[in-house]
Amino acid sequence: MDLLADHITHYRRDAEEFDYFEEPSPLNRDASRRIRQAVMREARLPNSGLVLDAGSGNGWLTEALHGTECLVVSVDLGLRNLERIRRERPDALCVCADLYRLPFRNASFDRVVCSEVLEHANDPEAVVAACAAVLKPGGRLTVSTPY
Repeated sequence: MDLLADHITHYRRDAEEFDYFEEPSPLNRDASRRIRQAVMREARLPNSGLVLDAGSGNGWLTEALHGTECLVVSVDLGLRNLERIRRERPDALCVCADLYRLPFRNASFDRVVCSEVLEHANDPEAVVAACAAVLKPGGRLTVSTPY
């Protein structure tokens, strides 16, 4: 089986073999900090509401919004990533799902953040369309890529 063609198998295996929670090198730490700051600034997160972290990886958005009135739903194909987020934040809402077929009603999220994910998608436009579909009218979709 071609793992690049089968994105679900590929990213589930990726989450098992790559440690998204590993402490980055000083250079990567600074780049990650700057990306996260930019995403937070551009997302213009409300004081409360439902936020979808599409492709949550290590769950940095859940951590960043902990203690606010925002309710973050972390979605990732990597069950290992989601289990780790739940260990660190037992109250975290985590859903193992494919971003191409999000298991949520249309127009259900106030904000959707898809940070450093699209470059991994075989069909980035389809991921953006799925994320936009679950966004409430007037909501905000924030996307970042390293490229």
